[in-house]
Amino acid sequence: MMHLNLNDDQTIEGPSETQIRESLATLEVDAFAILSRGDEQYVQVYHNEDGSFQLEYRAGSYDQHFAAAQPPAIEDVQDAFVAYAAADARDPWPASPSWEKMEFDADFEGDV
Repeated sequence: MMHLNLNDDQTIEGPSETQIRESLATLEVDAFAILSRGDEQYVQVYHNEDGSFQLEYRAGSYDQHFAAAQPPAIEDVQDAFVAYAAADARDPWPASPSWEKMEFDADFEGDV
């Protein structure tokens, strides 16, 4: 089952498309949202102080952690979260936006 974590203030179990879109549309600056399907499998967004968004997803471990190549618009963030919620864990996900593998320092420990 999917879990939508809104800045550690609220969790929605099995969120609907409407709940996902509305929650992201009202995401405050300096806040995050994480939609997870299990340990180390999630899509997340951070609303930066300049109003832009940092969109990332993880497919099992930090060496399978990707970020959107370009800062997305809120509609792109919503579409990515909805697509993730609808995708099967075995499906390749997603082709859009363009993703880049994130590199972590050798001394990296834990989640981002």
